[in-house]
Amino acid sequence: MSAYWWLLGILTAFIGYTYYLRNIPAEAIHVWEYGILGLLVYRALVHRVRDYSVYVIAMLVVGLAGVVDEYIQWVIPSRVFDLRDVRTNVIAGGLAQIGLAASLRPTLVSGLPSRKNLGRLCYFVVAGLIMLGLGYMNTPERIAW
Repeated sequence: MSAYWWLLGILTAFIGYTYYLRNIPAEAIHVWEYGILGLLVYRALVHRVRDYSVYVIAMLVVGLAGVVDEYIQWVIPSRVFDLRDVRTNVIAGGLAQIGLAASLRPTLVSGLPSRKNLGRLCYFVVAGLIMLGLGYMNTPERIAW
């Protein structure tokens, strides 16, 4: 499939997801913010991680940033930790990584993950699960329970 078709598909996905969230403007804006954050995180990581795990690690870092953002909202009065926001942030970061991998196809990135990068990947998965679990314990439904 042509790189231009992939790029068009990813842009269509961003626009479609934004339209899906049109009734919640703050979340619709998050789609674009976290998509751009995904591109920036990729640029920061590609200097150290030059195999295909860079895309997954970048998506996980964007997800962690989304969880931290929800923690900040949780401490503000009248705001709550919401797992739907985290999901939106991870989807946006993932779409950005798919767009990079499928449409731009950077020659800098190639090969299977090295042992060191698999360790990094596991680190971010565990950190994300711990932070997500702690945040889940503070959702309004869990507190009410």
